[in-house]
Amino acid sequence: MSDRNGGSGTPDRMPLREPRDCAFITLSEALTWIAFKDAMTPDELRASLEGDQHPSPDSNEERLRKFFSTDDNHMSTGPGKGHFSDRDRGIDLLESAWQNLQDAADLAIIKARGRYTPKYSFAEASLADTIELTGHQFRTFSQFDVSTGGIRRRPKGSPNVLWQQHPDSFNREFASFSGDANARDGFLSVEVERASIMSLAPSCKLGRAPAIKTSKPPSRTSIMTKADEMKARGFDGRTIAKEMRHEPGFENVATTEVREIIKGRWKPTGRPKKRST
Repeated sequence: MSDRNGGSGTPDRMPLREPRDCAFITLSEALTWIAFKDAMTPDELRASLEGDQHPSPDSNEERLRKFFSTDDNHMSTGPGKGHFSDRDRGIDLLESAWQNLQDAADLAIIKARGRYTPKYSFAEASLADTIELTGHQFRTFSQFDVSTGGIRRRPKGSPNVLWQQHPDSFNREFASFSGDANARDGFLSVEVERASIMSLAPSCKLGRAPAIKTSKPPSRTSIMTKADEMKARGFDGRTIAKEMRHEPGFENVATTEVREIIKGRWKPTGRPKKRST
């Protein structure tokens, strides 16, 4: 029998833990409690999603330096574990939880706080004041960064939940590193009031559409055409699969159906080749 992050276990058989008994819990604990009824620390979530190897939280500059270095040990390519042994399903649930939490913040159902950092740096955040986060701030900084447990602005076409091996991860860091101030800042040390999360979690709905629909979806041809249109607008494949149901006329399309139809439709961009010296 494996532990909660073990590769041989299944999520249904894992011992589930409630969030820590304290006034505020980390954003990672809040989201995983909503998604899986299993409150995971930032390190546990990162290890489960990204695999065995993961970096310690670094500044954008340090993460870019490591990316271009000859040492690739910071890039884990192993399978996910625990709730992410089926990584696509795990990310779908985590993204849904993140959307639910933002909805709750809009309605002032939850209380949250964090430390603003212009350079998205832990060193910088450690000296910043802790401020109360509003629903507006959650919508502005609408990308949950698994690697840091913080929230950032979400560029067009970028996913709601970003993790280290996502194809958009490098582009996101490069935009920040290259001087785009709008892509750089964010909130770290984000915490959510435990009591409000415990009252929210039992329903976990707030009007969000489920991943699988029972009514008849649009035709395969229509889905492919819409997918190509969304791709041209800057969305990646994962985001297209999740967001197509919000497009007019595609309300009854299933995330899983879109994912299967567009699988392999576009060549992956990959990471740029390193220059030879």
